[in-house]
Amino acid sequence: MEQRKGDKINSIRRIFELIGKSEKSIEQIYDFLLKNKKIEDLRRVSDDLGITLKRGYKVCAVLNELDLIQIFDRPMKINLLNPIVAWQKIINKNINELSEDLDKKISSLEESLNTFFKVYELKEPEVGEPIEFLNFDTKNLNWVYYPYFANRVSRIAIGIAYENPFINELTKVEFSKIEKELAEILAENLRALAEHIQQIEILIILNSNVLEAFLNSIRYKNLVNHLYEKQITPHKVEVRITNEDFSNFALRDDEMLIQPSFDPSNILLGSYISRQKDIVKIFKQKFDDLFEKSLLVNDYLRDHRIFEKSELSNIDKLALGFLQ
Repeated sequence: MEQRKGDKINSIRRIFELIGKSEKSIEQIYDFLLKNKKIEDLRRVSDDLGITLKRGYKVCAVLNELDLIQIFDRPMKINLLNPIVAWQKIINKNINELSEDLDKKISSLEESLNTFFKVYELKEPEVGEPIEFLNFDTKNLNWVYYPYFANRVSRIAIGIAYENPFINELTKVEFSKIEKELAEILAENLRALAEHIQQIEILIILNSNVLEAFLNSIRYKNLVNHLYEKQITPHKVEVRITNEDFSNFALRDDEMLIQPSFDPSNILLGSYISRQKDIVKIFKQKFDDLFEKSLLVNDYLRDHRIFEKSELSNIDKLALGFLQ
């Protein structure tokens, strides 16, 4: 029995200590209140507990401040308030205060760290993301449309004409005559592409020599026919032409760089994929500079008369990007 009583007293003492209220004898008076619900004669209770009346008043003042009791004057009576409700309020208040204090300390630490880095001009080393390689594979045509699955903007730069075995094969024949297995894979990819390009902006820049070679090729005409047949119509596509020389690359938003890789005979092997921010930023700036200084494709065609049409539709423009 005595041990159980000691456990109770210790539990009361502990919880008061945790909230920063280590008033002497507070555990004794609160233990009495938990058992009896009220105190009608504080002097008698103090005597019974072996504490002074002055100490009893101090303890009751603390309990009252914590809203654990209610005090009535004349004659003085002390009633215990619901301990569950009262302690939940006390603990929640303390948790909030501790949380606010911790947030302030965290903020102060972060600010101090940033100041330290700034004063000494320290910079975190950038860990570049690995560069991936996407292999050319007619059984997996994701690589063909990879640049077009951006969230907002696809940027395509074509400065060099090269041999793309798949595009060459695709544009030799009518869509209906393509090998059945390949046709099914292609149709599935085109459906996904047709839906996605309704949601993004496509920007394409071509070297003028590449443009002329593309426009006057059979594969361009066949590809345009395929796109019309499958109703692959982009929401917004802008093509510009420049006389400047540049390598081929594509950008998905501001997050990914895609660069084709060729063998010595200029035949496509696959594409390198990089998400390294610094590299992507450099190529984005290069694209923007070329794009800004170039001519709209329809203006270029009207000025140079190198094609039977003087104005290209959005599908015609999209086909130019697909020939990369």
